[in-house]
Amino acid sequence: MMQVRLACLLLIMGAVLGGVAARGDLIFPAEYDFSLLHPELDSPRQDAARTAQSNATNYAREHQVPLPVAHFRLASQIANSSQAAQRVGEIVFHLRQSLKANYKVVPCHIALGQILLVAGDLSGAERHLLAVRESRPDLRLLLARARLGLGKTKEARVDAEAAKDSLWTQMQT
Repeated sequence: MMQVRLACLLLIMGAVLGGVAARGDLIFPAEYDFSLLHPELDSPRQDAARTAQSNATNYAREHQVPLPVAHFRLASQIANSSQAAQRVGEIVFHLRQSLKANYKVVPCHIALGQILLVAGDLSGAERHLLAVRESRPDLRLLLARARLGLGKTKEARVDAEAAKDSLWTQMQT
């Protein structure tokens, strides 16, 4: 009963939050292509990962920016292109590469948390959303969804309540 009530609360809050995407965050429907999420799995994915790495290296040279910045910019460019749906795996690859150099890049964690949640990698989504829990309390609803899916009902409830409080505070200002 408590899980059903919590799921209803999450559903309602999801409708209220509407599209976190309206602020520029990334949310992708499940039918999108997640092929590069695990590039180690087969040869074509390894080739795609090598190509993405090469693109980032070239971008870094051309724009005279560090490689992690190049990965982040490429992820952003792809996400904002008309081919974003077909290149979600590539976006994830670039975001992960960017985080390797600086694990505190909030936009990378937000995007990865959302993408992995939709892709069904609940523990990965939880890890990235936990990293931004304090700086972006409005995203605690997504964290609650991941935790509920992992069977962490008590933690999900705490996060859902925190999301509700954050929404209430935002509405009052």
